[in-house]
Amino acid sequence: MAATNQDREDNMKNIKCKLSLAIIVCATMCLGCKYTYIEVLPPGWKDASAASINDNGDVAGSGIDSTGIQKGFVYSGGNYTELLPPGKVDSFAYSINNNDDVAGGAFDGHGNQKGFVYSGGNYTELLPPGWKGASATSINDNGDVAGKGYDGAGIQKGFVYSGGNYTELLPPGWSRSIKISGLIIAAELSTTSINNKGTVVMTRRIGILIRNIYVYNIVKSFIATPLQLASHL
Repeated sequence: MAATNQDREDNMKNIKCKLSLAIIVCATMCLGCKYTYIEVLPPGWKDASAASINDNGDVAGSGIDSTGIQKGFVYSGGNYTELLPPGKVDSFAYSINNNDDVAGGAFDGHGNQKGFVYSGGNYTELLPPGWKGASATSINDNGDVAGKGYDGAGIQKGFVYSGGNYTELLPPGWSRSIKISGLIIAAELSTTSINNKGTVVMTRRIGILIRNIYVYNIVKSFIATPLQLASHL
């Protein structure tokens, strides 16, 4: 699915601010600790923003390289690895697990977006069957991925990718857009995250179209629990 201006604006808002620098705060779990800081910026890049850190202190994030290309990155042991899946023109890294697997999203030259997992130097492309576009936003230590995207009908949904299989997520009462008193009200799935038990959290935003710009307010969040877990709660 071709990326809309709102899609790209949301990605940029969630991932980076222009000319920003990421900072890692290193501390032990105690009260009154003093902190040390490490600035995170891949060599030669114009800016960067850290999005996720694992228990090993490895960081995933995104930014703009010296040529102006949007890329993801991993910072580990003082070294940087740039992330840009083959055939893509820009990418975002959203999440890193304790195995250093990274989940993200990338656009091709036509504005089509697909999710990806970067693991051991290899990329796995993620797109639920029949969907127009997707992005992977979270990955747990089992390699299960949560993300969001647009199905074949253009409806925005969440998804879970686990063991090579996809499960679509659609909260009750979900609707893409409605009209109230002539105003176009749009509902958007803004975030997804998955824990090691496979439980997913999702946030819905409601937007009002004002002068061709959606003004969003966060209105409701959902926890999607696998049925085998829910039965024990």
